[in-house]
Amino acid sequence: MRGRTAVYEIMPMTETLREMVLRRTSSAALRTQAIREGMLTLREAGIRKVIEGVTTPDEVARILLDEE
Repeated sequence: MRGRTAVYEIMPMTETLREMVLRRTSSAALRTQAIREGMLTLREAGIRKVIEGVTTPDEVARILLDEE
């Protein structure tokens, strides 16, 4: 059976990130802080799906290339 599975990147809004947004911090700095706080990047989420056998490396590579 073939279907679709989402591969996504979610940034949970913590108090630190909320304060950074209010200070109009750059998106790069927000992303760096979110990763420090445990956010999985799209690449990491894709790799997890490959390890779990949910998708293939080729499919994750396609998703990541579409991201650029």
